[in-house]
Amino acid sequence: MANPKFSFEIGKRVLSLECSPFAKEMLTLDGRVVSETRSLKSNNKHHAEIEGRTYIVELQVNNILTGSLTCNLYESDKLVSCKTTQAELGEKNKTISIILLLVFCLLIGVAAPKMARWVWLSPLLFVLGVVVAMSMRERIYKIHNKRL
Repeated sequence: MANPKFSFEIGKRVLSLECSPFAKEMLTLDGRVVSETRSLKSNNKHHAEIEGRTYIVELQVNNILTGSLTCNLYESDKLVSCKTTQAELGEKNKTISIILLLVFCLLIGVAAPKMARWVWLSPLLFVLGVVVAMSMRERIYKIHNKRL
């Protein structure tokens, strides 16, 4: 699964924030880790000192379901750059997710008539099957610069 990575050029240096799907955020300066956190908050800040100036990288989770993220770079308290992204489903593991979904549907089709009083559970199991199948697909994060 591809992780979103926001990169900002500051002079000749590159400040990057990489996010993992398990709430881990890692801020690097020229490939060296500056800050690392694990946070479930929808808004998180990282601080970095570059050439005597304080930079703040703020990550906002706009919508967890669509993978919509906003990453802002502040120099002191002034907004310098803003980047956004939204997850798109890639082609990797597409076949596996379709096969998995068909297997779930087959299992529900076979089990539903035998469920008697629990037949109301079959739509919930179908939704669970769709969620599991879609989670197998790769996410691609295209990063867009916002105009300030």
